[in-house]
Amino acid sequence: MKRVLENGPWLFEQKLLVLHEIKSGDIPLRVPLTMTEFWVQIHNVSYDFMTLEAAQRIGNYLGKFVKIDDNQLEGRCNAYLRNRITLDIGRPLKKGTKLRKGSREFWVDFKYEKLSRFCFVCRLIRHTDRYSPMAYEQRTKELVKHFGPELRARGGEFTQLWATSGWCRKGMGLQVRTGQTWEMRGQRDSKAREKGLMLLGMGVEGIQRLSCY
Repeated sequence: MKRVLENGPWLFEQKLLVLHEIKSGDIPLRVPLTMTEFWVQIHNVSYDFMTLEAAQRIGNYLGKFVKIDDNQLEGRCNAYLRNRITLDIGRPLKKGTKLRKGSREFWVDFKYEKLSRFCFVCRLIRHTDRYSPMAYEQRTKELVKHFGPELRARGGEFTQLWATSGWCRKGMGLQVRTGQTWEMRGQRDSKAREKGLMLLGMGVEGIQRLSCY
């Protein structure tokens, strides 16, 4: 259970699955399914803001700060800040914010890992543009979309591998040969894991993506 909660959020058909641990004495029907933890990347942060204190302040602006990526505390990743944050999915997603140090002011962008479908008009995860209340209110006007897929993050803890190994190739991933049995695929998958690779999804054309873990 702990692993499931810590490795979320989880999606089903690009829709967010809101999970909550039921504790002793809880009544399941009364558990509010409104909070979800996300990994959020903060881009365009200057080097002097790559600190735990800055991460906590930005995280609490977004929602409730949980933790910072351990790799950053060890100085192994300084491309952006990466925070684990509890977000209220009933509130609009934030695109970014201004940071100030002395007389210097700059804008940072927020990018959400494993972000589900959301409304490009009002930034809510609960629905898409088609069901936005603003779409009904402005039926006679052209609907303005101020946000888009740029709020979705690429990469994160699981860095995509496009290695020269025979297990990887650039594009859709490994192709499944015609006539290959599931047993043969299972043996291949085991060998991949021995090399530090994890298969993330199988389609008719083969493995959709390979990532390290």
